[in-house]
Amino acid sequence: MTLGDKLNKLKIRAELKPYLYLGLTLCMVLLFYKVVTNIGVLMDSIREGISFVVGIFKPLFWGLILFYFLIRPVKFLDKKFLRIGFFRKHVKYSRIISILLIYFCLFFLVYLVLLFILPQIWQSIRIIISGIPSYIRKVEDIITKLHLEQYINYFVENSSVTKSSQGAASSQGIGDLLSTLLGEENLTIQDTLTYLIESVIGVGNKLFRLILSLFLSIYLLLDSEVLGRQIISAVKSIISKETYRKWTKTLGLMDETFYKFFIGKIYCSIFVASFVFVGLILLKVPHSSLISLIILVLNIIPYFGPIVGGAIGVLITLFNSPNKVVWVLGLVILAGQLEDNLLGPKVLGNQIGLKPFWIMISVIIGGEIFGIGGMFLAVPTFAILKVFIVEWMTKRNA
Repeated sequence: MTLGDKLNKLKIRAELKPYLYLGLTLCMVLLFYKVVTNIGVLMDSIREGISFVVGIFKPLFWGLILFYFLIRPVKFLDKKFLRIGFFRKHVKYSRIISILLIYFCLFFLVYLVLLFILPQIWQSIRIIISGIPSYIRKVEDIITKLHLEQYINYFVENSSVTKSSQGAASSQGIGDLLSTLLGEENLTIQDTLTYLIESVIGVGNKLFRLILSLFLSIYLLLDSEVLGRQIISAVKSIISKETYRKWTKTLGLMDETFYKFFIGKIYCSIFVASFVFVGLILLKVPHSSLISLIILVLNIIPYFGPIVGGAIGVLITLFNSPNKVVWVLGLVILAGQLEDNLLGPKVLGNQIGLKPFWIMISVIIGGEIFGIGGMFLAVPTFAILKVFIVEWMTKRNA
């Protein structure tokens, strides 16, 4: 090939280069447009994929969760036992006894909940369900007194749910529809037997998975050091020392952020629920156990959880003891203030480091993508992303 031919090729490449970049840019724009316009389908696919993987490895998944939250108390007890002369010579026994003590405390706590708290909650749920007709009448009376009938009717007539179900339920009332669905003519002996067999199989599968998860967690707790050394040795043989150091720092940051956040939120939620429970008992508010449980669970969700939990508690009190609503509202607000200004800073510290705006955004995004679980995981995940982004920007500006 002559020098002239080479120069011609280089000239052609130089002329085609802008068009190549233009084509790549158009492809990227089209790809971005497709992703944005089909974001709902993409999120559904991601959720289905995660659900499929989690379903397969569910026993291992729950075993790892138990291991993650129990390894620290197990190691704490292990260190205490190793101070005794006998356990210094028999190290394995100290770990076994530590695991047994932790699981005994865990099962004893579950037993107390099932024995004392769960029956009260179940009784409250039954009373609330049986009282739904009276609650509806009370709401109708309030709407009538405030002259809100036209606004409610307009909302119902123009809602998408009403329009979609209008044809199905227009010819019969809700009571008739339920009677048709639950009618005896639709329920045969074969259907009943099939339902019972499927229920027994489902309970058996869940019980088997629970036992398997427990055994996996116990195995991980027993041999955590050995497994850790094996994993570290395998990772070091694959990646470089610099990459290993960076990943160790990253995983350490993730571990510290997640663990401190969840343990801190659990402590704060237990404090708030206990405080509210004692106050409700002193005020003699009905369904105090159920209200306290709702506040305990929802309080773990940052920002929105305490508001929703308190609102549900006030609403339950409004239907059952209207004269005590103001007291319950004040009690919930006081518990929230104690958590935010006294307990929260001491227990949670500043490891999250997110402003309220970013907490709201993270909870909304996590809830939209992954539901309730996403709302729990959103804040520590955003906190970790914030640290990475700040480090990246610092390096770029250095």
